[in-house]
Amino acid sequence: MKKTKYVVSYIFDENNTKVLLIKKKRPTFLVGKMTGIGGHVENFDETHYHAIQREINEESNLNIPIDKIHLIDSICAEEYTLDVFAIIAEEKEISNFKNNIDEEQNWFNIEDIKSKKLDIQYAYGTYEAIIYIHENFDKFK
Repeated sequence: MKKTKYVVSYIFDENNTKVLLIKKKRPTFLVGKMTGIGGHVENFDETHYHAIQREINEESNLNIPIDKIHLIDSICAEEYTLDVFAIIAEEKEISNFKNNIDEEQNWFNIEDIKSKKLDIQYAYGTYEAIIYIHENFDKFK
């Protein structure tokens, strides 16, 4: 059986104070939950790094260089694989942000996420990934 390959990214600002999240409208199991920008690897020629770079540009208009994309985890299930990436974006990159999709995207304050002040539901592993990247921020600069 061929596995579907997925990618997801958590994009932080260079000051480690905010992260870009999407409120999902699909697939069904993610509806209403917050997660990072992501999607699937489109063909055999596309690396997971190029797939996440493409997804970020398509969904948010951000142009992130490959050398700023850091693999932090790979999850392998029976029917899919998911590669999780950390990205630290500079202000000049963030200034190009534009929501290009029909799902809500926002920058969220990390301290509000950590203190659980926000009344939001996260997709599986999202909260943990945000905290991990925040606490290990210097590894990804």
